[in-house]
Amino acid sequence: MLGLIFIVLASSLLATYSIATLRNVNWYRFRPAGWLITEASSATVPVAAKAWWELDRRRKAGALGDRHVRELIAVSLAAQAATPIPPMLSEFLEFLVAMWTGDQLTDEQAKGFFKNMIHLDELRIRPRIVRGDPLPFILRYSVNISCGTLRYRLTGEAIAIDGKRLEHRFGSKGGCGATSSAFGVTIPVPSDQPEKGVLKIITRFQVYKEPDKLLHERVIERSAQFRIVPDLPANRVRLITPSASPEELAGAIVPEAMYLSSRGGYQELRAYLSYIQLPFAVAFNVTARVEGHEYPLGSVTAAKGQSGRWQLESKYEGPTAEHIDLVLRASSDVARQSVELFEIWGGELILEDISVLSQDPATDHSRLVQPRNVRDSDPR
Repeated sequence: MLGLIFIVLASSLLATYSIATLRNVNWYRFRPAGWLITEASSATVPVAAKAWWELDRRRKAGALGDRHVRELIAVSLAAQAATPIPPMLSEFLEFLVAMWTGDQLTDEQAKGFFKNMIHLDELRIRPRIVRGDPLPFILRYSVNISCGTLRYRLTGEAIAIDGKRLEHRFGSKGGCGATSSAFGVTIPVPSDQPEKGVLKIITRFQVYKEPDKLLHERVIERSAQFRIVPDLPANRVRLITPSASPEELAGAIVPEAMYLSSRGGYQELRAYLSYIQLPFAVAFNVTARVEGHEYPLGSVTAAKGQSGRWQLESKYEGPTAEHIDLVLRASSDVARQSVELFEIWGGELILEDISVLSQDPATDHSRLVQPRNVRDSDPR
């Protein structure tokens, strides 16, 4: 009888101890690898991050089987090309770099890895221009480059019209990470250009392993058609001034901040403006007005309905002032240098008494100033 009681007590104690021990076990470490690979692609950050770190732990410990490594490679390549960008993209990219460095990618996978590092969007150009006008274009691109060891460079190799290269280049950009950027360029068109033409943009994409080892390069081209039209009133930019338009437009454009700084012997003036759901397309020449004199600050454009932010900066040769007016004057010349504006608001806005900040407005936009005076005029 005593033996039976002892057995029962011992079993109870053992069960209690076992339950407590089991509760302290990190069961996530025993989660099937296939489940983790699926969860690492989740759009939910905590789920994706937790799964990724467990996969990474197992891989570095040599506990991730070859089959699951191959599955993770496939998922990582899909994430590199995915839209929108998945939460763990940088980790997927670092993993792919490690696999490529260790010769774990097939030739087809390596080709896809470098191909998906950059995506060039469709080349956008002004579809028709008045003879004698320059031809503007925008080439947007996005890159997915691991910042651990790799860097990219995209260079404007050449510009051609109807197969003939022009003596005009458009620079280069580089860096790393998951980011988007664009080249915005206006080029002269030969005076003897036929009515119809084809613009071709030739770029060179290069990937380097730090500091300067070239790993991959290829030429990427984009083309678009355009048409030359005669210089007639019907083909020019149309300036419109609807009733009540100044007040309506002024409510959509807000000066954020203005900053005046010294730049190696000269003064630089920088202005930040936000625009929200513009009621009209706009193309402005912008000047800073101080004590009755105007100083060029740059030009801006935006299509009807757009929201965004303008940043203007220019050498400033005017007097020091605590407040500056901004004059936004409609310009058909500026519109003609855009890819899409053929009709713009045709007036003038004056944003008065904008405070000149002593702190960089890139980090301090708390002092917002609404325009207090708006004037409508004919800029032609």
